[in-house]
Amino acid sequence: GEDVYLVGDFTGNWKEPIKAVYRGGSRYEVEVRLPQGR
Repeated sequence: GEDVYLVGDFTGNWKEPIKAVYRGGSRYEVEVRLPQGR
């Protein structure tokens, strides 16, 4: 698969890269690591 990195801004201050793994078609498996206690 091809790794696609997206930079989200949906929380206003979120600037961490999000790893989206392309699975075929329009399907993506997005792995999001959020800081604990948030």
